[in-house]
Amino acid sequence: MWRLISAGNSDGNPLVWSNNNHDGRHTWVYDKDSGTPADHQEVERLRAAFTARRLDQRHSSDELLRMQSKESAAKPLPTHRASLPAHTAVPTSEQQAERVAAHLRDGMAFYETLQQEDGHWPGDYGGPMFLMPGLVIVLYTTGDLDKVFSPEHKAEHVRYLRNHQNEDGGFGLHIEGGSTMFGTGLNYVVARILGLPASDQGHSQGLMPCCLTC
Repeated sequence: MWRLISAGNSDGNPLVWSNNNHDGRHTWVYDKDSGTPADHQEVERLRAAFTARRLDQRHSSDELLRMQSKESAAKPLPTHRASLPAHTAVPTSEQQAERVAAHLRDGMAFYETLQQEDGHWPGDYGGPMFLMPGLVIVLYTTGDLDKVFSPEHKAEHVRYLRNHQNEDGGFGLHIEGGSTMFGTGLNYVVARILGLPASDQGHSQGLMPCCLTC
């Protein structure tokens, strides 16, 4: 199971060092012994739900991060809505003020749950489809791919490619974009480097680019 490492020693990786104890840095680390069976089941449920609506909602909304943050929170996320008056009449100014205050308290509690010990708020830098290909291609060219990418890293990147492949089989420059030759070419090469065959039949048209003339 993947878990978020926030600041600290960056999980003890000797190749990653910092002069400020990695403040503001976060990374995902795979731990095969982490999580309960219920946790694993919830992760798979979230993954399946995102895949099912991938063409309508392109961003993951940091679901796995929120799941882990909620579990590690010192106290349950509070809610004040139950004490608010029902919408049976036009609310008074005092009732409106209480509703606003309740929503503010909920919002602050939500962000407090996500905030890390060093003060920063982690989040997915999602969207661009042209950044990871550069890293993967360089690591492959220099012979260092397997030193940096574990089998679990490769599997997750393949999952990312499948989830952000457009309905026509191609890839855009970002997850919201239509297919382009540049985006499709880059991500197709990466998919092949990561071990997928040209005959792969994933989402849509499989991984064989179908828009090299776009």
